[in-house]
Amino acid sequence: MTRKRIQRIITQEDESRIVNLYKSGLSGREILEEINWKVKTTKTIYDILRKWEVPIKRGPSSYNPIRHNYFSCIDSREKAYLLGFLVSDGWVHIPRNQIGLGVAKKDKWVPSLLKRECNAAPKIIIRPGGKKINPQGKLVQAQDLHQLIMSSKKMVEDLMDLGVYENKTGREILPIVESYWQSHVFRGLLDGDGSIYKHSNGQDTCIRFIGGPHLTAQISLYLKMKLKVSYQFPNKKRETTLWYVEWSNKEDCKKIAKFLYHNSDNLRIKRKYEKAQSLIS
Repeated sequence: MTRKRIQRIITQEDESRIVNLYKSGLSGREILEEINWKVKTTKTIYDILRKWEVPIKRGPSSYNPIRHNYFSCIDSREKAYLLGFLVSDGWVHIPRNQIGLGVAKKDKWVPSLLKRECNAAPKIIIRPGGKKINPQGKLVQAQDLHQLIMSSKKMVEDLMDLGVYENKTGREILPIVESYWQSHVFRGLLDGDGSIYKHSNGQDTCIRFIGGPHLTAQISLYLKMKLKVSYQFPNKKRETTLWYVEWSNKEDCKKIAKFLYHNSDNLRIKRKYEKAQSLIS
């Protein structure tokens, strides 16, 4: 009796993933392992690459390998800032070993920074914005997204250890790194999904962080202990799964703003920094 061979269908999505893995620096053999041997030989891998008109590496690699260990140790402003941004506004996909970050056009320098820092090969792509309901209940056109997607099992594992989970909305936690880098994590959190805005009185400046119930509670506790500001209880945004924690007291906001923007240079979203100027000066 012969064993019946199981035929595995290779989809366009599979082929796209193979291309991205190859461009991230993996060899044909490593790609076979990453895709759980969905194809049988490296010849099939290279056939797919030729189909997609991807130059095949000969001798020394024509692609610089991605820095898979980039988030293994948070030891720079850039790593800390990008970590905070990914916790608030990024994602990971475990089955595909992918990390993603998408932002509006005006903030496209953030995925560009991530690409450069991680030595990633994939291009930043533009995803057309669809229709969405705005806070006033009107159907409006959403902005296009500038999106970077990288493939790295090691990076996904490290980011999950630091609080970036798959389907993370509501489950985020505050990454705790060396105290010297923590302010950059907080600035990444704020730039990813927070705001600095004028109070309804038109004078006072408020600072708001957005996330899940655990993340916002941890942010409030950390800032209370670090800066001696008042503890603010997280509140849930109406008709959403999001929570927020904010400060409106002038002295509290001044302490938080100075903490956020100390030694920030240009590693920040300009429009939010400008709103904080009245607190820092």
